[in-house]
Parts: sequence; structure tokens; C-alpha cells
Amino acid sequence: MLWIALVVVLIVGAPAASSAQTPAAPAASAARPSASDDAAFLKAMSASLSSMTTLQARFVQRRTLALFEDTLVSEGAFAFQPPDLLRWQLKSPYLSILVFNKGKVGKFEGAPGGALKRIDLGGAEIFNEVLRKVMDVLRGDVKALSADYNMRTEPVAGGATRVILEPKSAALSPYIQEMQLLVEARTYQVTEVTILEGGGDKVVLSFSQTELNKPLDAGLFDLARPKP
Repeated sequence: MLWIALVVVLIVGAPAASSAQTPAAPAASAARPSASDDAAFLKAMSASLSSMTTLQARFVQRRTLALFEDTLVSEGAFAFQPPDLLRWQLKSPYLSILVFNKGKVGKFEGAPGGALKRIDLGGAEIFNEVLRKVMDVLRGDVKALSADYNMRTEPVAGGATRVILEPKSAALSPYIQEMQLLVEARTYQVTEVTILEGGGDKVVLSFSQTELNKPLDAGLFDLARPKP
């Protein structure tokens, strides 16, 4: 379960300060769904996303630290081709790329002159597991996620649904208290991920400019020299 401790390292990078963005609030008048409603929604979400052939989007990540008022911000983009191709690219405040290609992982950072330099991960098996969990979220793999989390849903103003994942293991509590997925009503796409950490810090990852089922250049996932 060590992958949870590294999720923030993988997704957050080393951000710069900016202002916070408040996630959408639950609809005050809506009733809490029953367990059967939860199961029906999660089944529908998983079925809808299972037909996805590719997914790409931009993201903005905001991390609020419990001991400080500032919110740290990083920006980037990702490309995902199920079942096992993922590129996670941090573009600001610096260039960093993680590539998962059929069980193998490569990390690259920007070098002088615009070139990419491959970085020794030092614990590739852990990053492998982290990236697999990220892919589980992106494709709405309820079966895989439910192995580690209790999952429930709640309605959100505007028609969206928030899926709340609570760790089953008490050993995870120092790292994560809760993860929330904001799911769009029509497409079942995850538009926002919120991670509430054990120490009171919070990470909010917001997706935009999402594109589905468009061909992706194989060079994006090249482990020797990924396309910039």
C-alpha cells in the first residue's frame, strides 16, 4: 500500500504558489443514495468507461497545505490508452514526464536546449503500482478500486455525482483519509479528483479540454525517447 504515499509525488511534482479553487458542493436538498443506488451508479460508470479507447486532457493541480495559507499549483497534461499505456506530463513549473508502457516505467525531465533527460527512478516497481492505480481511476475500474476502498456516492449541484473512496486499511490513514472523484453526469468522465491526506493537506486535480477516442501518437509512450 506504499503507492498512496507516492501519489502526491507523481501527480503534484514541485508546484508554484497560486490561489485555491473550491470544489463543487454537494446538493443540499438531495437525499443520500442507498447502497443499491451506489452499486447501480458505479456499475453504470464502469460499463460506460469500459468502451473508451483513448483519453487525453489537461490538468491543473492545487495542493493546500494544512500549516500554510498558500495553495501550490502545477499544470500539465496526460494521455491514456487502455489497458496499459499512460503518459503523465507536468508542464509547469518545469517539464517532467512519466511514461507507463505495458508494465515498464520511464521518467524524463527537461534538460538545457529543450532535450529530455531520462531519470533513474530507483524504485520502478512502486511507480509501476502508482501508475496502475492512476489508470484504475481514469477508466473507472470499480472492481480494482474496491479492493482497497469502500465506495459510496453523493449527488452534486448541477447533476454530477461525487464518488467517495475511503481506505479499507487503517494502515493507509497516515497517507490518505479520503479520495473523491467528481463524475460528469452524461459521460461518466472523472472531471476532478480530490485527495484528503492524513495530515490535513488537500490535493485537488481538475481536468479540462478532455478528448475521447482520438488516435494517439505511439511516440508519446516511447520509453527510450518520448515525443516532447
